[in-house]
Amino acid sequence: DIPKDSGPGTEDEDSTALDFEIVDIDEGASISSDQYEIDA
Repeated sequence: DIPKDSGPGTEDEDSTALDFEIVDIDEGASISSDQYEIDA
């Protein structure tokens, strides 16, 4: 919902879905990195 200025109304939904996936991946990578550091 935040990146609503990212583009038109029609592409807004697509952009949001993509942003959501990217955020999820970023968060997962961050968590994995943290766990890796703790493990190491």
